[in-house]
Amino acid sequence: MRRELKIEIRGLNFSYPDSSSRSIRDLDLSIEEGKNHAIMGKNGSGKTTLLKLIAGIHPPDSGSIEFIDGSGETEIGFSPEDPELGFFSKTVREEVEFYPKNLGKDHETIADKTLKTVGIAHLSEKLPTVLSSGQQRLVSIASVLSGQPEIIIMDEPTHSLHSHGEKMIGRILDKIDKTILFSTHSSDFAFEYADKAVLMSEGTVQKVGDVRDVLSDRELLKKFGIRIPGLVDWAFENQIEPIPESMEEASKLSEEVKD
Repeated sequence: MRRELKIEIRGLNFSYPDSSSRSIRDLDLSIEEGKNHAIMGKNGSGKTTLLKLIAGIHPPDSGSIEFIDGSGETEIGFSPEDPELGFFSKTVREEVEFYPKNLGKDHETIADKTLKTVGIAHLSEKLPTVLSSGQQRLVSIASVLSGQPEIIIMDEPTHSLHSHGEKMIGRILDKIDKTILFSTHSSDFAFEYADKAVLMSEGTVQKVGDVRDVLSDRELLKKFGIRIPGLVDWAFENQIEPIPESMEEASKLSEEVKD
């Protein structure tokens, strides 16, 4: 039976050693089990720091991060914004096998399945550091998935990717039945692939809610410097309600409007 898993964050504070100000301040947040959470905000709002605190990379100065599941420790997988900095194996396959192998699991079977799920089986014998930025991102995600964590954290998974690369990452997120947190500057990506939106500013959470509700609030997004999703703008300009689920649906509706 699948166990329920929530993350409750209360009164969280954190400052980097060389900083005179707090990067995270008095932050409260509840993370729902099995949902995709998009952490959004301008540069310097605290998105990456929050993810690293949840992942255990940094200890908080004060406050608490509680994993409510009723059984032992919670496994967390973290994919950094610059995945190539974390590569240390000679081949993609060795990189993906590393975590399950060290956990004493059937690493070959797990690697086979994960490489296929992420769509990079054809890159198995390649050196990770010579791949394109999009391929490196996929290797990083595959490496995280192979450890079979209960929570997956991704820092800017679509950074430097074109629209095709974003869709590849989005399709992978759709396949993963886990609790996922990812930071992103792409409101279009968040609108299509997240369940929940968490808006941050000055190191604390300003708004949490269903992604379509939060990212449809044009005034709220303007206030916190977040670009309005293309679908929201299109629907507003064409007076379409409800907002389409995808650009493909918007295109069909656009043809109907013309007719």
